[in-house]
Amino acid sequence: MKCHHCQHEHNLDELELAFDSPDAVFALQEPDRTARADMTPDLCMLDGSRFFLRAVLPIPCEGRRLPFNLGLWVETDKQSYCRYVELYSDPNQGREPHFPATIANSVGGYWDLLGLAVNVQLVSETARPTLTCVDQSHPVARDQLNGISGSRALDILSPYPVSYTHLTLPTNREV
Repeated sequence: MKCHHCQHEHNLDELELAFDSPDAVFALQEPDRTARADMTPDLCMLDGSRFFLRAVLPIPCEGRRLPFNLGLWVETDKQSYCRYVELYSDPNQGREPHFPATIANSVGGYWDLLGLAVNVQLVSETARPTLTCVDQSHPVARDQLNGISGSRALDILSPYPVSYTHLTLPTNREV
């Protein structure tokens, strides 16, 4: 698909967006970030009192075989965080009921997602949890239901350098 922003051709199946850390952690300067945030590619604890996990917000997208995924961090309570850690390697974790969280990344070029209430559904030991919006009237919830065009996916990606939009994960977790 030809991008109307950069005029280059892009294979939509290869483009997704993922954030390396929650915004609250990204905003910290080194060495403060290292001192205050205990992070892995999938989990983060900030100041011992804020709990984050990495998840995927899937959106059906015209022109793609699989959904267009936003790899986001969400903030949740300590109990849900600890339960996720407990079930992290369990292949049956998808049987666990969903739990509440809020999105911990702002997504330029798209909706105002920072702080949006979501439900987190665990999937399996090889896949990141998935997100669904609590407020079904929010634009992202409607897009999860109805899908988006390939052009809209490129609009979402446009504020970010191309190297950030190729989702490569240093973990065994699939998007």
